[in-house]
Formats: sequence, structure tokens, C-alpha cells
Amino acid sequence: QFKRTIAGNHAAFIEFFTPGAQYTQRVFNIPAAVTLAQVILETGWGAYGIGFNMFRVKGTANAADSVLAWTKEESNGVMERVQRWFQVYNSYFDGIVGHAQVFQHPWFTASVAQFKQDQNALAFLKNISKPVAEKAYATDSTYYTQASAIINQYSLQNV
Repeated sequence: QFKRTIAGNHAAFIEFFTPGAQYTQRVFNIPAAVTLAQVILETGWGAYGIGFNMFRVKGTANAADSVLAWTKEESNGVMERVQRWFQVYNSYFDGIVGHAQVFQHPWFTASVAQFKQDQNALAFLKNISKPVAEKAYATDSTYYTQASAIINQYSLQNV
């Protein structure tokens, strides 16, 4: 039902995920603009996803709340198709909250604190996209470029 109704409609897709993105900005200090750009980028506007895990949040091997699925990850400059365990969520809202909780990890503390102070979504995105000893949000070296282009193209900075 979701894919048939809004996956092809960019405005409806953004509208659908905006309340959850705004919630996680208020509660977790994760920029709504970044959350929206990431859900767009990670799902190809809703064309694919792992159930309600629209952000491909990793799970625990063989755990009841995880599922094994194929994904692409960059390794040494080459995109490879690999299998990984992903967290299972019960709703899109739970998936958005789970995504925000990823940023509560100490790797991202400085980025979250900086956003709380300056409210600069693009600076937050740049900080989380930098590979620092393999602790970046994504393995794709073009992630910042792609996500920031979405933020700018769809004027998400002030969502």
C-alpha cells in the first residue's frame, strides 16, 4: 500500500516522513532535514527498504528482532553486494526513532552537540559522513554529496 500511494510522489513522500523527522529533531537533536534526506537516499524514494527499517540500521546476528538481507557497502573504493543483519521495527515511526538512536552512540556525540548549538543540518551531515577510523554513518564515500544535494534540491534545511 505504501509504495503504491506515495513512493512515486516526492511531495507526499516528504510529507509522510516529516512528522517523525521533526520528532527526532526535537527529542534527539538529529536534524529533520538529514533524516528526510537519508530516508530518500536509503530507499530510493520508497522503492526499496527492509520492512519498516528505511535507514538500514544494523541488527544483531541471529537475533529475533533482526533479519538477514542483501545490501551494498563500499570497501576500499569499491561497492560490493553483501549480506548484513538489520534491525526489525514494527512501524515507520519506530524505524525513524531507531535511526535517531544510532546517533546516540559516542561516535556521534560531538556532531549531535554541534547541531544542538548551531542548527546547521549540512554541517551535521558532513560530520557524520566523514570516515573517522571507520566510524562514519555510511560506507559510501559519496554519501554526503548525495544527501546534501537532496537537502538543497527539496529545500529541506528548514523542515
